[in-house]
Amino acid sequence: MAVVKPESFQQVLIFFPIVLVWFPVSALNLKYIRQRYRDVVVERTFFQTLARYLLLALLFYAPWAYGSTRPTLVNILDDGLLLCFGLHLSSLVLEGRFPRYPLIPTVCLALLVLQGLWMCFNARSYLDDDFWEFVPLIQPFPHLPGTWDKAASLFTLKTLCAMTAAFLVACDLMANEIWKLRLWRTMGIAGCSIIVYGLIQKGLGPDSIISMYQDPYILPTFFGPYRYHANAGAYLNLVWPVLLSLFIHSWRKGYAYVERAIWSCALVMGLAACFVNTSKAAAAITVLMMFAAVLSFASFFRNNLIRSRYAARILTAAFILGFVAILIYGGITNQLQGRWDKMFNPNNSSDTEGRLLVYGACIRMIPEAGWLGFGPGTFSRVFPFHTLYLGDQIKGFWVYAHEDYLQTVVEYGYLGSLFWSVLLFGSIIMAILRGLRSSLRTHDRIIYRTAGLALGGLALHSFVDFPLQVASIQLYAVIFFAYAWSTANDSKRLQNSQEILQPR
Repeated sequence: MAVVKPESFQQVLIFFPIVLVWFPVSALNLKYIRQRYRDVVVERTFFQTLARYLLLALLFYAPWAYGSTRPTLVNILDDGLLLCFGLHLSSLVLEGRFPRYPLIPTVCLALLVLQGLWMCFNARSYLDDDFWEFVPLIQPFPHLPGTWDKAASLFTLKTLCAMTAAFLVACDLMANEIWKLRLWRTMGIAGCSIIVYGLIQKGLGPDSIISMYQDPYILPTFFGPYRYHANAGAYLNLVWPVLLSLFIHSWRKGYAYVERAIWSCALVMGLAACFVNTSKAAAAITVLMMFAAVLSFASFFRNNLIRSRYAARILTAAFILGFVAILIYGGITNQLQGRWDKMFNPNNSSDTEGRLLVYGACIRMIPEAGWLGFGPGTFSRVFPFHTLYLGDQIKGFWVYAHEDYLQTVVEYGYLGSLFWSVLLFGSIIMAILRGLRSSLRTHDRIIYRTAGLALGGLALHSFVDFPLQVASIQLYAVIFFAYAWSTANDSKRLQNSQEILQPR
């Protein structure tokens, strides 16, 4: 059976817009085609719409492609996002307008890209994988910093550019209220597809016909397309706040009974999946996020559930029973119980001790990394050379530090870490502050609060693992950044115009 190579897929993806432009040729005459093409292009309805739909498609692709954790699949995601940005720029040129990008995060991302470009331009070496030694390169400026591994930094730089492109396209999209909600719903629907598949997969076990991982050397800690359960947990904690906001939106609609039932079931499955998945850290963060969600939306629950009709109370009881049922369903596989038993087993502390040794080595590396770091994506390349003092105390090959903040300082230095901090923590602060502003519409405040909730959970998880190193989680995070920093069409002055969501 013939196998489609990733390079062939990328070529098809690049020529896809051309095919769409010339497809109507067989059905219409040339004069009408010319006039129709002119109307579509000048009004920006084609290229901009194509860019936005491509972004929506990539939100599905990213988690389903094994979480975008393999280099080939990450390359496809990067190519798709860069193509999306190219279509977006084309539409801006044809329309003759300036883009709507927030200043502070755009400047931070631009500076990070420039830092990565400089480190690759002034690269000091590359790592020879055969002999596992650094081969020096001729530096244009020998006395200035440069990356220690040019190939690894170029790969990471491409992903950084792609995520920057996704952020800019999403920010410009926020001015359109219909697309703003459409993007939000797409993240929720994509997350539901991963949740349903993961729950079914957990119930059937690792040897089932639908399992993506048949390798006997891989432990059965997967969830859905994610091989590593902690990555899956971080993704689920990004998705279920979106489902919560859509659940609340459906309750604010007077007669949206079907939509209300759909998002209620989705939220039940999403929360239960966080505990069926075997990541202890992610489950603990889920509990903290649930407490924060109850406090944030206490007025909604008080006004819409406690004072609601009997049907709403029955739905609340069904919500709790469904949550418990899915937990029991996950426990049947014995994986959930066994995983949590290991947490209290004193003989199984090697993983914790190993991480503490890695954290200590990273702290020793930071002064040498300096202001610009060892280079983007170089942690796994330089880390083994800085653990010789540990001898055989640390075992295995550490691709990630399992602590995103330490790894960021090692790779990007003090300056790059400052830019990343503004992006992550600035987005959390902006989302929380805007979620508390009474001058904004209710459904905008709900989105801001849930975006802040999701990013807060991601920030906590980054203390104990590496979610920010996974391309699919990076993509969802930058979309949340775009929501947190967007300001267009979110004030009460629009309440007299057409509303997408009407309160009861």
